[in-house]
Amino acid sequence: MEASLLYVAERMVIEDIKDSDQEKYQEPDKKKIDAKIRLINSRLKQRYEISYLQYCLQKKEPKKIKLRQMMWKKAEEGNITMMIWLSKNMLGYTDKLEQVADPAAQPMRLIIEREKPKGE
Repeated sequence: MEASLLYVAERMVIEDIKDSDQEKYQEPDKKKIDAKIRLINSRLKQRYEISYLQYCLQKKEPKKIKLRQMMWKKAEEGNITMMIWLSKNMLGYTDKLEQVADPAAQPMRLIIEREKPKGE
């Protein structure tokens, strides 16, 4: 079961408890939560012929599109961070440098020469 469905059902039960004019807080009953979950699922099946998961995905898709558009706009405005992020995620760029070890390669020598001071 999806966590958000459980959360929604728990909130519904808590609201029912608050609406019943009970003075002290009661922990939500698992049977009531399960009943709310079944209610949510049956209503979605009746009205939209889809599951709760499908319903959530359907509602999230326009938000994902809007977020992509906003990210693209920021990159077009010159936001360097967004340009880097999009280049890595959309174009496949990486920060990783590949180092290939060549067994035949000779060690590199570093020679530092100092100029002699005047007067020596």
